[in-house]
Amino acid sequence: MIAKENFWKTINDVHSNIAMNSIESIRKLSKVIPSIAFQMLPDKLYQYRLFSSDSDSFDSCSYNVKHLINDEIWGTKISRENDQYEIFPYFGIQEMNKLLQEGINLQEDFASITEDKAKKSFPIIGNMMGDDGYRLFVEFCKDKSILPLLSELVELSKKSVEKIDRDYILQGVRTRLAGTYLACFTENDFSTLMEAHYSKGSTGFVVEYDSQDLIQQCDKIDECDMRLGCRTGGLSVPLYPVNYTNERIDLSNIIAVSMFYIFTSMCVRGEVETLGWEYLDYLADLKIVCWKKKEWEYEKEWRMISFSLPGFNDGPDYIPLKKAKASSVSVFERTSSGNVEFMKGICIQKGIPLYLLKEDINSKICNTFIRDRII
Repeated sequence: MIAKENFWKTINDVHSNIAMNSIESIRKLSKVIPSIAFQMLPDKLYQYRLFSSDSDSFDSCSYNVKHLINDEIWGTKISRENDQYEIFPYFGIQEMNKLLQEGINLQEDFASITEDKAKKSFPIIGNMMGDDGYRLFVEFCKDKSILPLLSELVELSKKSVEKIDRDYILQGVRTRLAGTYLACFTENDFSTLMEAHYSKGSTGFVVEYDSQDLIQQCDKIDECDMRLGCRTGGLSVPLYPVNYTNERIDLSNIIAVSMFYIFTSMCVRGEVETLGWEYLDYLADLKIVCWKKKEWEYEKEWRMISFSLPGFNDGPDYIPLKKAKASSVSVFERTSSGNVEFMKGICIQKGIPLYLLKEDINSKICNTFIRDRII
C-alpha cells in the first residue's frame, strides 16, 4: 500500500511543467488520484464530538447528536477551520520570474512550426482557445518579430509579478475556496489530544464509521438532498488524507504561467483570456485544502471535501454532505452519567454498540486503552 507521504509526493511532483499539460492528461490524473486514495483508506474512521450540555435530551440536543441520530455527515465551511493559516499558499517573485524566462526558452523553431507540432508541444493553447487557437498560434509564430515580441511578453509578465499584491492573491485564493465544505475524520480510535481538543476535555463521545460506508455513493440520486454523493464529479470524491508538512503549497508556477498565457492571448487573439486553475493544475485546490502544518500530524486526518459549490460562497457555516450510519459510539470516563444514559437510548434505538473508553493505568505504556462494551 502506498504511504501517504508518497501519495502527496506523487501529486506534487507529477506534471512539473504545467504549461505542457493537456486538459485530457489533467482529467486522467484527476481520476487516478482518488482511486489511489481509496486504496489507502483504513477500515474505520472516527469523529470526536462534544455534547452541548450535561443534560441533553431528544427534544433539545446538540447538532453533533442530531447528526448521529439522522445518519448525516455534515461539512463545515473551510473558513471556520481551527488553523486560520491553513489556506495560505506560497508564491515567490524569484520563482515566478525564473518560470517566465523558461516560457521564452521553450519557444524554438517557430518559423517551421505546424499545427500538429503546436498541438504536441503546447496543448494548453487548445485548453485556452480551442482547436482554432493552434491555427492562430502558427500564423502568429510565422511573424519574424516573434522572438522580440515574446521577450517583451516575458518582461511585461515579470513587471506584473513584481507588482503583485500578496494580500490580493491570498484573498483571491480564499474567495475561490469560500464555498468549500469539509467533514473531518481521524484514524485515531483513542487519542488523549483528540479528546481534549474535540470532545471538550474528554467529556464528549467518539463516533465510529466503516470507511466503505463513507465512500459509498448514493443510489437514489433524485431523492437525495445531500450536497456530495452522486451529484458532483471531479474532485468532489469523498475522502483524502491530509498532507502534513511545514512547506506551504507553492502557487508560483500557476500564477506565472497564467500571466504569460494571458499576455500571449492578447497578442494572438487581440483580447485578454483568463486562464482558470483547472487548466493549469487541476489538483491545486485539493493540495491547498488538504494541507496542514506538521504539528497537527497526530490527528491522522482524512477529509471529505465538497469543493466550492455554486451559490454557496455566502452559504451557511454548516451543510449536510451525505448519509452514513455510524457503526458504534464510545464515551469516556469523564462523560457525565446523564449523557451516558442519553447515548444509551440513542444506540439502542439505532441498534449499534456503545463502549466506554478509558486508559489502562495498569499498563506501563501510556495511551494503552480499554474499551468496555456498555450495550
